[in-house]
Parts: sequence; C-alpha cells; structure tokens
Amino acid sequence: YMGTPLLTSQGEKIGVLSVMDDEPLREWETGELLIQVFAQRAGAELERLSAAKETEQLQSQLIQIQKMEAIGTLASGLAHDMNNAMGVVRGHLELINEYCAAPNSTAQEQFLKIKESTNSAHQASLQAQDVITQLLDFAKPKSGQKTTFTIQDAVSETISLFSSRSLESSTVNIIDARETYRVRGDKGQLQQVITNMLLNGLAAMPRGGTITVSYFTTYVKNPSFRNLNAKPGIYVQLAISDTGVGIPKEYLGRVFEPFFSTQPQKGGTGLGLSMAYTIVQQHSGWIEVESELGKGSTFTIFLPLAPENLGSEVTTLQEETSDSIILVIDDEPAVLDLTIQFLEQFGYETKGFTRPVEALDWFQANASRVCLAILDLKMPTMDGKECLNKIKEGKKDLDIVILSGEVEHSLQQEVLALGATKFFQKPLEYRLLIDWIDNKLGHEKRPDTRSA
Repeated sequence: YMGTPLLTSQGEKIGVLSVMDDEPLREWETGELLIQVFAQRAGAELERLSAAKETEQLQSQLIQIQKMEAIGTLASGLAHDMNNAMGVVRGHLELINEYCAAPNSTAQEQFLKIKESTNSAHQASLQAQDVITQLLDFAKPKSGQKTTFTIQDAVSETISLFSSRSLESSTVNIIDARETYRVRGDKGQLQQVITNMLLNGLAAMPRGGTITVSYFTTYVKNPSFRNLNAKPGIYVQLAISDTGVGIPKEYLGRVFEPFFSTQPQKGGTGLGLSMAYTIVQQHSGWIEVESELGKGSTFTIFLPLAPENLGSEVTTLQEETSDSIILVIDDEPAVLDLTIQFLEQFGYETKGFTRPVEALDWFQANASRVCLAILDLKMPTMDGKECLNKIKEGKKDLDIVILSGEVEHSLQQEVLALGATKFFQKPLEYRLLIDWIDNKLGHEKRPDTRSA
C-alpha cells in the first residue's frame, strides 16, 4: 500500500491518492515520487473542477438576480395592466349588483345585461391571468434544457411582456423576415437577453423614440475570434436598434463588462448587458454593438442556425454556384428591406446586410455567385468607399452601384474613380435602378408600369 494526500494550491487537504497491490511494492522511492506527481496533478484538476462548478453556480445566481432586476423595471407597467384588468372585473361585478337591484327591469333584461357583464369580467380576468402567467414564466429559474424554436417567437413573446405603460412614448417596430429562423438553446435565457436589449434601448430614449427589431442570416467563415466555441456556418442575426442618445466611443469596449453602466444614476446593477453577453457566448454566439452619439445604438446578436434550417439555407447561401445574386449593403434596415423587396419583385435573387463587415465575410465565401453589388455610401462602421475597395479586392470585374444622399458632384466622381460602375442619388426612384440593372445584366426591357 502507498498513499499521499491530495492538496489544493493553498495546501488544503481534499482527499487521498492511494495505490494498493496484493504483492509487496518494489522500488518504493520511485513509486513514492510518481504518486506525488500524480497527486499534485489530480489535486489541481479537482480544484479546477470545483472552481468551475462554483463559477457556474454563481453565474446562474447572477443571471437570476439580473432577471429580477428586469422584472423590477417592468413591474410598474405590469401593475398598470393588472390594475386595469382587475378594475374591469370589479366594475362589472358592481354593475351586476346594480342590475339585480333595478326595480323597473324585467327578468329577461336583467339576464341579458348580467350575461354581458359576466362575459366582460371573464375576458378581463383572462387578460390578468395572461399577465401573471407571462411574468411567472419569465421569473422562474430555468432548467437549462435546450430546445429548438424560432427566434421570431422568442422576440414576440418577450415584447408581449412590455405594456404600453412600459413603452411610454416609444414604439417597437419589427421588420418581418422573409422566413422563420430556428435556433437551438435555452429559450428562457435568450428571452432574457432580448429583454435586456429592449430595456437598454428604452433607457437610452428618455423622451421616447423607436426600437427596430430585424432579422437576417449570414455565412460566417471565421467566427472563432468572436467566440472560441463558434464554428463556421450560417448564423441568424437579431439586430435591435434604438434612436436614443448613443454610447460614447470610449465606452463601446466596456459595455459588456460586469457592473459597468453608462447610466449609473438609473440605479441598475450594471449586470444586464454582461449577462446577455455571457448567455449568448454559452449558445456559441456573440453580440456586437454599433453606436453613434445622438443617433442611437444597434446591438446585433449572432446565433448558429439550427440544423432544421440548414438544408434550405446552405443550399441558398453556399452550395449554389451561379453568379445570380445581387449583394445589397445598407445600414438602415428599412431601406435595405425596401431595396430587396423591389429587386425581388422584378425577379432578382438578393442577399442583404446592414453590417459591411458581415457582408464582406459572406462575400469572401460567395464572390463567384455575386453578379452585382449595391452599397450605401454613408455607414457608421465602414463607409461605402472602403467597402467598395474590399469588394474589388475579391472580384475586380464586379459591377458596383453606390447609393448616396450626398449631392456633391466631386463625391460622385471620386467613387466612380475608385471603381464604382454607377452612382444613384437618394431618395431613389427604384424603377430607374431596376431599368439600369436590367440593361447592365442584359435583360429585356420591361413595360413601364409607373403612372403618367
């Protein structure tokens, strides 16, 4: 028999490593040295596993604490909804009492009025029950079980928690995707991420404004520098934009730090964005932020597309080889969506991005399939000129259209000199763009359906 204690790095005893045999141990000194080496390694590994488990438990507790903070922020609006619902119930009960006491009404009249009031009270009670159910479902700790669900459902269910009072003078605008996108993960945790993003946007708009939610998919070739657990493939982009005060540049690199807040006077813990970042990382995704002072911020959540979606998406984004796609890049989701709708109305296949960096990632893997690129000139993270240069590096002979609200003639000449094929002034008459594309790509002239 030979044994030695298992020690932590602080010298604390946590167990014993022993070796036993039914025969006498030979070379005792060598065996003793070996078992001490193994004991040191085993002690360090046990300490690491214990620390990892403790970290996981603390992280789970922090997520729950932050969830309670989010509920506190929503509480006044939810209380307002509950008061309204219960006020309707109470009022109709009082009204029923008055109907029963009315001296001049017939039994039939009383019955009809009472039935109408009970129906109204019942509907109000269902609304109150719905509020309570949603709140309890959001508040309870989740098991961490992963399921497959659509990101659109997660967003709509989360937004339903926000009453009109919570939104106050702000509105939430959802730009519908052309198809549903399925992801796999803990739905409750990802809804907490969405809640944090929405609350963050509302806090940035004290005088009201608009939160825009949009969905895209993109192929990411090298995601490991964003998340070591992320793998190349198709990702869903959930972009949540606000028209708020924006974030100073010096703070952009710190917004996901624990306990850091750009609005400490609001009284929050500063855990919201940190927990959101952690949750998304655990789902093999990441979050990126863009912001401009006085104009607002955009938080974009990247999540791997679930295998259920990959059949059609991979065919669409990777396996096709014909050069039939028009690449459209515009940082304004509404403008991007409108441009894509117009192009698809006239039979063109498109791929749209609001973020030039992600567009270039996709283009790098799919350059042979792109027949034309349409770029907005003014974008916050990378302007159209820089984007044009990078696209030309990947495909020199590609025709590129620049769209801009700038009116200087010198600017038009500059982008044309850089290699742009055509410059269109905003606001754009889209049929002129379609006619130009038809001519450039050798399509027959279409009948003009515009009114005279």
